[in-house]
Amino acid sequence: MELLQEKTADAGLEKHVPVVETTDKGVKVKVGSTLYPMEEKHYIEWIEVITDGDIHRKFLKPGDKPEAEFEISPQKVAVREYCSGFIRQDIAAELDAVALYQAHIDATDDERAKKVLAHARDDEKEHVGEFLALLEILDPQQAEYIKKVRVEIAELLERK
Repeated sequence: MELLQEKTADAGLEKHVPVVETTDKGVKVKVGSTLYPMEEKHYIEWIEVITDGDIHRKFLKPGDKPEAEFEISPQKVAVREYCSGFIRQDIAAELDAVALYQAHIDATDDERAKKVLAHARDDEKEHVGEFLALLEILDPQQAEYIKKVRVEIAELLERK
């Protein structure tokens, strides 16, 4: 799994770097110097301002403008945002790791190596479960799809 570092500069076509402006009301944060596309499956879930020991967060949904205004007057701010696409990338990376460790298990005859690799594989499977649970919390629509297909699969398996 890869530790995500805060971005300080835009890279690529999609913009994730928060841009901070001072307004009459306080602080306005826009995601990207060119506004970020807020699509159903890939959008900015929240914008957060950290200042003076406090955290201020605004949640967004697909179709919203990727910006938030906070009525605060801080001396110094730190700003960050969370993109819904990251959790799906994390799930994909963990699944890749599971497949890789399994391939290594299948390729060796050394029982010691198999034991260690199986342990690592199982850790990655646990991470997949954790991230899927988090995805269901962060994306209620995805949670509904998962719930629906669980019922469909159960019904399919019950048929003779």
